[in-house]
Order: sequence, then C-alpha cells, then structure tokens
Amino acid sequence: MWKCPKCGREFKNTNQGHYCGKAPKTVDEYTEQQIPETKEHITNLRNIIKKCVPGVS
Repeated sequence: MWKCPKCGREFKNTNQGHYCGKAPKTVDEYTEQQIPETKEHITNLRNIIKKCVPGVS
C-alpha cells in the first residue's frame, strides 16, 4: 500500500493519481476551484451543453 504524503489516503499503486482534499459537491463549486483560464473554458462548455440539452441546469 502507498500512502499519499499530502492527504494521507492509502492506495494499491505507488504514486497513484488522485484528488487530495474535499471533492466539490456541485459543478459551480468545481468551476470556482479552477484557475481563470480553465474556468473560462468550463463555463463556455457548460453554456453550450445547457443550450443543446433540455433540462440541464
């Protein structure tokens, strides 16, 4: 078992990729955690999805 030195979680694989910290509960919360350049792309993509898929919020 490998233990992440940042968050303390244990994994089967050494240096396994994962998210350290509390996972966002909403798309808005996730978007807010991103750097400005990424935030812009995510917002644009989300707007496209909202226009194309009825009922998506």
